[in-house]
Amino acid sequence: MDSFPTPRKARSDLGHAYQRKSPPGVIAERRADLAAANIAAAIERALAEAPPLTDEQCERLAAMLRRVA
Repeated sequence: MDSFPTPRKARSDLGHAYQRKSPPGVIAERRADLAAANIAAAIERALAEAPPLTDEQCERLAAMLRRVA
């Protein structure tokens, strides 16, 4: 599985895209990358603090993420 950049790296990439006056499509992609990095970091924090999840709980959470796409 591919890993996400850290939120700090994604924020930096977005800032550089603005500084370079990148096309709107690139800016939109960098914004999406930052959103994904922030979500991934939040999930990692929540899982680190939570007790182990059941298979059913994992499936329900995964279904929530699939609906977004």
